[in-house]
Amino acid sequence: MTIVTTYLESVAAKGRSPATLRAIAADLRQFQGWWEDVHRQPWSLEAVSERDLQRWQRARQHEDGAKPATINRALSTLRRFFAWAVHAGMLNTTPVTDMRDVATEPLGPQAIPDDGITALLAAIHTQKDGL
Repeated sequence: MTIVTTYLESVAAKGRSPATLRAIAADLRQFQGWWEDVHRQPWSLEAVSERDLQRWQRARQHEDGAKPATINRALSTLRRFFAWAVHAGMLNTTPVTDMRDVATEPLGPQAIPDDGITALLAAIHTQKDGL
């Protein structure tokens, strides 16, 4: 049994939905695959450094073109995974401590739906002058 499988079982035991478990597994597989490609060796929990996580974050953003929300969700998964590993005594410290989320663009002004515009125009036409 791999450490990722053990982690996923611990998350499943907390009652997380199948969709959440699939997302967590995908995030961990993606990071693990990236790490193995970069280091040209099998992934090792103990070998992951903060620098690796920073490089992964930049690669996801600039090379893969992943959206900030996708990267931030995966980063959240990695934070929880490494915290779990520390709590379980598999690591002394987590390499994710100082990692910040990728900045997201603020949402622009929301358009008024057609029904809302129709209601506003109707209200204007029913108002008396001088109000």
